[in-house]
Amino acid sequence: MGEVEVNAAEVRALARRVLDGADGLDDIGWPADTGDDLAGSAIAATVAATGLEDRVADVAAAMRAWAAATSSATAGLQHADERHAGRLQAPR
Repeated sequence: MGEVEVNAAEVRALARRVLDGADGLDDIGWPADTGDDLAGSAIAATVAATGLEDRVADVAAAMRAWAAATSSATAGLQHADERHAGRLQAPR
């Protein structure tokens, strides 16, 4: 069997960067009235058709969910490792 190693500090740092990215998406302030402001333009039709603000909110929510799940899983692995380290034999 192979060996699996998790660097909890690196995983936490990655989760923090993902959360920062989600916050950054929230801070952009997506225009809500683009369709009216740019009536007749190609961008107005694109933004109205795709629901850009809702899609970006969904991406930010998914990023936060991933970071939370990753942090939780890492904490669980670390706890299990600490709890059972004495019971497991070193690899041969």
